[in-house]
Amino acid sequence: MHGRGTYKWPNGKKYVGDYKNDKKEGKGTYSWPDGREYDGEWKNGVQHGTGRFRSKAGTVKTGVWEKGKRARWVNIVNPDGTTRPIDSDNDQQSEEGDNISSSSIVRSGMRDQSRRIDV
Repeated sequence: MHGRGTYKWPNGKKYVGDYKNDKKEGKGTYSWPDGREYDGEWKNGVQHGTGRFRSKAGTVKTGVWEKGKRARWVNIVNPDGTTRPIDSDNDQQSEEGDNISSSSIVRSGMRDQSRRIDV
């Protein structure tokens, strides 16, 4: 696929955005059936650049991704509209997350102190 398109997986996950040589490239939105969503930049099939992650609870986190991994959060907005300060030099918060690989395989798990704990 090349250009803009939509891909839906049988499990309800969906990507809408730009493709280049059958990989996510440019801007796009990846969503989960439970309401989580990543909207941002992609390169070579993985998250790369700035993007926003919305949790199931409605918290919106703006951050920077490098080669498919979150490098840091730059802003967090809670569902009630309040914001939380970010210490980008010590961004060690526990959170649920998913890594989206270039083959579109999603590994779910918990992050704790920047380590990955698969579930």
